[in-house]
Amino acid sequence: MALVECVISHPSTTIFDAVYEGTPATVMNSSHRIFECLPNVDNLLDFTKFIQEDSARAQSVTLRQIYGNVSDNLDKAARIVEQQMNKTRIQA
Repeated sequence: MALVECVISHPSTTIFDAVYEGTPATVMNSSHRIFECLPNVDNLLDFTKFIQEDSARAQSVTLRQIYGNVSDNLDKAARIVEQQMNKTRIQA
């Protein structure tokens, strides 16, 4: 992400990578609910508008607020996996 000024991608984890790195991001040809707070680029006019405006940064903040801190989320997920593994009996 350090090498790019912005990210335009189909719905993918690349969008999250960009958002959490502070890189302006937009979704291409998508109505995916997860990314509805981000700009959607469907044509050249949308692309140009995205490049010229700075609103994508504010919309990225909204996405980070929805999904929270990555480190905290990973810790929570690891705890849940560990709890489930401790409940699972492994038969030889």
